[in-house]
Amino acid sequence: VWMLLFSVGCLLIAGEEVSWGQHAFKYDLPATVTENNFQGELNLHNSKFQASNNEFAKAFTRLLMLYFIVVPMILIILPSLGGLFKRVMLPAPSLVVSLVLLLATWCNIFNHKVIYGQSFTVDNLRLGEALESTLEICLLILAIEYFFHTKNKLMKAI
Repeated sequence: VWMLLFSVGCLLIAGEEVSWGQHAFKYDLPATVTENNFQGELNLHNSKFQASNNEFAKAFTRLLMLYFIVVPMILIILPSLGGLFKRVMLPAPSLVVSLVLLLATWCNIFNHKVIYGQSFTVDNLRLGEALESTLEICLLILAIEYFFHTKNKLMKAI
C-alpha cells in the first residue's frame, strides 16, 4: 500500500514539476490560468490560490521534513524501531537523505533571511523552487535506496 501511495505521489509531483507537459507539448492555456499562476504555467503549487491558502502546503512540507529528517535520527538512536518500518513496509529514509535535506533547508533559510530578507519577490520564489527540487532529490534517493534494499532482500531469498 505504501509503495502504491509513494508511486502515485511521485507521479503527481512529477506532473506538477513539468507543468503537466505544458512546455514539452507546447499547448496554450487560458488567460485566467496564466494570470493566476506566478510562473504562467499549468500547475497548482505556483498558483496564487495556493500562495494565499498555503496551510495545506506548509503542513505537507513539515510532514515531509519530519519524515526525512527526524525518522533517520530516531532510527539511529532506537534501531529497534526499524523493525516496525519493515513490518508496515514503509521505507525508512537513510541518514544521507536527512543530511541532504538539512543542508538544503539551512541554505534556503539563510538565503531567505540573510540575503533577501523577508521580502516576497520572484527571486524568493526561485529559492523555494530550489527547496522543492531538493525534496524531490530526497524522494529519488529514498526510492533508489528502497529499490536496492528490496533487490538485495530478494537475492538473498533465492
